[in-house]
Amino acid sequence: MQLSELFHHLHVCVTKVKRDFLCRFPTDKVRRKAWAAKLRRENFTPTHFTLLCSCHFKPEDFDITGQTVRLREGVIPSIFKFPDQRPSTPRTTKTSQKATVEFPHTPSQSRSPVRGLEGLNLSEVSISDHQYALDPLKAKQKLIEAQEELVRLRRHLRNARDRERRQKKTVNALLEDKKRTQSC
Repeated sequence: MQLSELFHHLHVCVTKVKRDFLCRFPTDKVRRKAWAAKLRRENFTPTHFTLLCSCHFKPEDFDITGQTVRLREGVIPSIFKFPDQRPSTPRTTKTSQKATVEFPHTPSQSRSPVRGLEGLNLSEVSISDHQYALDPLKAKQKLIEAQEELVRLRRHLRNARDRERRQKKTVNALLEDKKRTQSC
């Protein structure tokens, strides 16, 4: 199975929506930059292998002829679920105002960050709409690491089976010796 086929299978499994399909980023650098800007992802540089889900395009952005579906020329993705950037409104109810009051026995200096997040570099976290947006180079590196781990584990299993076989052989030899000594 080629790497592109592997990605295709991963994408189909992850999206689980039959009407969606993947669109390759344009080869034209200007259009590729426009697409990347629309994604609003920091430190994101798309390649010609980068894919984007079709749900980010309007229905009129597609040219449908029979069973063939293509993006129209010059189309830019326009549908995203970005969080609202509106400032939060002040709390008005008594209950919500009580929730914001700090208790005297918990000073703000002693507050610790959420466990598990202290070592996390948030600039490296990819905030994306879909989990299928894999970097092919990172995916290939993970595949190579997994294959190396598989080879290591198979070797470990083979060695364990060899040890087990040798121990069984030793136990059987000892049992045979015991039978011979008891029969004499």
